[in-house]
Amino acid sequence: MAILRTVMGDIPAEKMGITYPHEHVTLGYAGARQELGDRFDREATIAEACNDIGKAMKAHGVTTIVDVTTSEIGRDTDILYAVAERLNINVVACTGFFAQVNGLPFFWRFMEVEQYKEKMIRDITEGVEPNKVKCGVIKVAIGEAVLQEREEKAFRAAAQVSQEYGLAICVHTRDGWLDEYPAPLQALDIMLKEGANPAKIYMGHLEHIFDNPGEHNFPMLLQIAQRGANIAFDVVGRYKEKWDEPRATSVAKLFAQGYGNRVILSMDHQGSWVPSRPPRYVSFGTSYMDLYNFLPQLRKAGLTEEQITTILVDNPRNLLTF
Repeated sequence: MAILRTVMGDIPAEKMGITYPHEHVTLGYAGARQELGDRFDREATIAEACNDIGKAMKAHGVTTIVDVTTSEIGRDTDILYAVAERLNINVVACTGFFAQVNGLPFFWRFMEVEQYKEKMIRDITEGVEPNKVKCGVIKVAIGEAVLQEREEKAFRAAAQVSQEYGLAICVHTRDGWLDEYPAPLQALDIMLKEGANPAKIYMGHLEHIFDNPGEHNFPMLLQIAQRGANIAFDVVGRYKEKWDEPRATSVAKLFAQGYGNRVILSMDHQGSWVPSRPPRYVSFGTSYMDLYNFLPQLRKAGLTEEQITTILVDNPRNLLTF
């Protein structure tokens, strides 16, 4: 029987329901928690996240949230557990590493693939201290247009661990999509060569290719789909005026070409920040309601209710369970 590994334990796949596969319940960039330690208002942080998520639960019926915050950018499994318990919602924690440019602490930059794997496996099988919360997804990231040396180690480790344990790999991408052989495709090919199952990989933030929206971008999405990986539009809610229409159009075209079972939607929203939300993220004006509010765009693009359910329920379930 397929299961999902949540912060409160493993659950059957059929209990996932509507799922947001790329979110951040709480987040704080490297240095924040080192400076603050536990000197922040933990209760207010939990309350802010619960309030935001709770609205989406009531309006949209979301029952599962995947938190892809790695340890160096503020993963707090104690807070994740508290949110899951208070809201009675499935929350998944991640293992892995963020991008080299603003993650991957120097200690880890000196390590080799085997050490990366050992950390991931420990987080998955033994759990994260101090409360032994087990992680149910792997996160790796590209931070620039060129794949960095230490990032490649993380991708190789993630692929090997995913192949062995069956966990999905969430990939943060950035820039480079207009290159002849962009870094995200390089990273995907590395993971496939290491034996990862492409159906367990979701390549994220593909809205970045819409900096110059147009027909020339769609073939790049097809290259991911043709490799068998999942295509994640997971910053729904940002830059609505510019990205909503091409995002919805691309989703509809993927369904039309037979790749609807590879489409993933999420928001990359942060329920709370420690110590506070940076001005750039305040300016986005996003919330956990953004995906729900985007659904009319999909209907306008021609998607049926059954196809929308495929995106919200079936695709995440097939991706995230093992």
